[in-house]
Amino acid sequence: MASAGLGSSSHLVGSHFMMAANLHSTHVPYKGGGPSVAAVVAGEANWTLTPAAAVMSLVKGGRLRALGHTLPQRARLFGDLPAIAETLTGFENVAQSGLIAPKGTPRPILDKLHNTLVKVVNTPEVEALFAEQGAVAVTKTPEEYRKDTEQYIVRYGEIVRAVGLKAE
Repeated sequence: MASAGLGSSSHLVGSHFMMAANLHSTHVPYKGGGPSVAAVVAGEANWTLTPAAAVMSLVKGGRLRALGHTLPQRARLFGDLPAIAETLTGFENVAQSGLIAPKGTPRPILDKLHNTLVKVVNTPEVEALFAEQGAVAVTKTPEEYRKDTEQYIVRYGEIVRAVGLKAE
């Protein structure tokens, strides 16, 4: 399994996949996502789990073969490509990005930021830009985003401990 390096998203998601699938594959950390994907293209590594945006052009160009994606279910964006969860029940990894503000920001300001973000993200132009990168924007309330982030920290904390990563 190629990854973008120790502790990278591709390392943690790949490790999560191996644990969930009861699969062993030697982890080969590269110096970044580009080199790890290039290793798979060149046949130097067998597989990687990497953000769709990093490989969409290679898949469309026939240089890589996508076997599945980490969204919880099939997505129109990926055509017939199955979700890994169809075979490995419950497996998912949804990358999150969010707009954050300092603690104590007044609620009216948070609401205005959130409403503006939702309005912009849900325009056809922005949806098309996300789709080009192999992404789908999902807007949530600040409370939902906080809960998702807390769950993400717990889940990946468990994976970090399971693979024995230590802060240096």
